[in-house]
Amino acid sequence: MNILKVENLSFSFYESNKNIINNINFSVDKGDFLLLQGANGAGKSTLLRLLKRELFYNGKKDGRVLYKNQDIESLENKESASKIAYLMQDVNDQIVTNKVWHELSFGLENLGVKQNQIRTKVAEMSTYFGIDNWFHKDVDDLSGGEKQILNLASLMVMDPEILLLDEPTSMLDPIASENFLNVIEKINKDFFTTIIIIEHKTDLIMDHVNKILFLENGLVKYFDSRDKVLELIKEDEKLSLSLPEVTRLFAKVSSKPILNIHDGRLFLEEKYSNNNDTSFVNKITKNDLVDEPIIKIKNLFFKYDKLSDDVIKDLSLSIYRGEILSLLGANGSGKSTLLKIMCALYKPYSGKIILNGKDIKKYTNEELFNGLISLLPQDAKLTFFKNTIEEELEGCDELYEKMPYNIKKLLKMHPYDLSGGEAQQVALAKILSKKPKILLLDEVSKGLDSYAKYELVKTLKKLQEQGITIVIVSHDIEFSIEVSNRCALLFGGEITSINNAKDFFKNNTFYTSKTSLVFKEKNPEIVSIEDGKIFLEKNKNGS
Repeated sequence: MNILKVENLSFSFYESNKNIINNINFSVDKGDFLLLQGANGAGKSTLLRLLKRELFYNGKKDGRVLYKNQDIESLENKESASKIAYLMQDVNDQIVTNKVWHELSFGLENLGVKQNQIRTKVAEMSTYFGIDNWFHKDVDDLSGGEKQILNLASLMVMDPEILLLDEPTSMLDPIASENFLNVIEKINKDFFTTIIIIEHKTDLIMDHVNKILFLENGLVKYFDSRDKVLELIKEDEKLSLSLPEVTRLFAKVSSKPILNIHDGRLFLEEKYSNNNDTSFVNKITKNDLVDEPIIKIKNLFFKYDKLSDDVIKDLSLSIYRGEILSLLGANGSGKSTLLKIMCALYKPYSGKIILNGKDIKKYTNEELFNGLISLLPQDAKLTFFKNTIEEELEGCDELYEKMPYNIKKLLKMHPYDLSGGEAQQVALAKILSKKPKILLLDEVSKGLDSYAKYELVKTLKKLQEQGITIVIVSHDIEFSIEVSNRCALLFGGEITSINNAKDFFKNNTFYTSKTSLVFKEKNPEIVSIEDGKIFLEKNKNGS
């Protein structure tokens, strides 16, 4: 039975003649778990907002969205607010109170639910989501993963029938992301809630979904069961990059899609049990780094105020000229804070930073930010101040062709109308216009589709060849493996480990690639998907 039906839906902004969504038709059944995919700018987020009346963009809309055969624009306010729920990607955007318990009850209060019913519903939902231990906490004291669970629980307490999620794990570390998506699957199964989700982390989500809708330039390119769509896109060079890492790893040797590590290991043991030659695998070698730190950090301590705990604790680190270093770790471990200290936006209360041979305290802002160092913040839109992309990138024409995304087609748009991935690309072009020697990137791959991410790796490698030093904060393991010379793990404001990329990832349990976990017993030297593919191809006849 259809719970949601989209009929001839089109949308464009008033100032644009081009439809972002173009005559789309599809239907979703009660209890479906639908993955919405497509390249950056394909119209995914726009489509998702058009399914929630309260979030319509200001523009020209044609066609209808039906909830249980009723146009969502004619739903009563209470039904519209409660039955179709929407979860945003920024964990802070949806929080409106300062206490966890109040956040859980806020929606019910606005719906006019009686206090005794609110207490019961909040107690039930708090127990279901494991919120009991932090029920009375200040919201500001929660981790990113806890905030997103709170956002989700605050929606589920209103008993929605449809849950719309726009990249809900984009700001979460790998462990928090997996935990969150497992909760979404549990909601789908326990409550028969219909799920429609945009999510680029297909390794974590693909095993849960039953349908996929693939958008391309505002049109439906594919819409079918998960396995049928996976079969259609596996031969497409660009689209196949959106498949889970394990699926891509086994694509040429398995007749059916392999979606998870468990099935990958079973396949490997069955087909390759007596032939485990790995002499061809690229051996891990010491990075060929110039033995000259461009950033030298010694015994660094930082806290936000005198009464708070240290965020950075006795941290020492050398970053070498021309290397790409990735900083990994859980939400709240100090990664983004460290980047801001490196470019003097935050001042440590103890320790020293030597930048390009000179104490950072002796630089003027002009010297720092005009040719030495540039920071791309986690929220790329913080770098925008003008009304169009063309104005934002004035004088940056030579960068258009160097970026992994066709920025030219965005020039007339307002920066806040960009998708998350598009904003990342434009912001990167903007900060590169300062020609920095050091590039600090906070979650630069966040919001990018798989092909744009693949192109971004090539772009950053080219910048490295020009002698630019790049420090990246990332939750994206596969991206970090592909792009990094070295990786460091932060925990509680300290660096617990640092090594070249392959050595760093090969011994980890959670902070490692899906390929590494598949091959963990067969051969721990296989970390990257490329080495895994070579192994499978070389030994494809098995025993």
